[in-house]
Amino acid sequence: MIGENYNQNLKTTLNGQGTTMETSIEQNQVHDQLYVKYSKSEQPIPVINGVHLHSIYNPEREANGFVSNQLEVLKSSAHILIFGLGFGYHISQIEEKMKSFHPGGYRIFVIEPNQSILNKWEELSPNSFSEHVSVVSYDSIKEFYKDRELVDFMSC
Repeated sequence: MIGENYNQNLKTTLNGQGTTMETSIEQNQVHDQLYVKYSKSEQPIPVINGVHLHSIYNPEREANGFVSNQLEVLKSSAHILIFGLGFGYHISQIEEKMKSFHPGGYRIFVIEPNQSILNKWEELSPNSFSEHVSVVSYDSIKEFYKDRELVDFMSC
């Protein structure tokens, strides 16, 4: 049963474009051009192949707007799965809301398909999270199955 739920969650369609998580992870194995710019509010912004992953003006305000549109989802479950870390501005905002919505406990799992982004985030440390947040990045889909914490989370 755990494997079945996990498989189903891993095969969930992303962005309504028929792209599975497995395909997205495999596509990110190529060497993307990653560099860091600083926003007008002086916060680091990852840029992949010319695409800014956050607002170049104020990434925290952008994250706040995004989270404000997701309040019902955040209220409805103490377990949240997020695909994409960027530099974590949205994760920080989500965690703040989860603390108030679920004072008895919550769990956030972040899957970052691009190891370079995770490495740069760790290097620059623009945001830090509590022990309720786990961020993972693996080179292949098979490695996700080896992460017992993630498997247990996905089977909830």
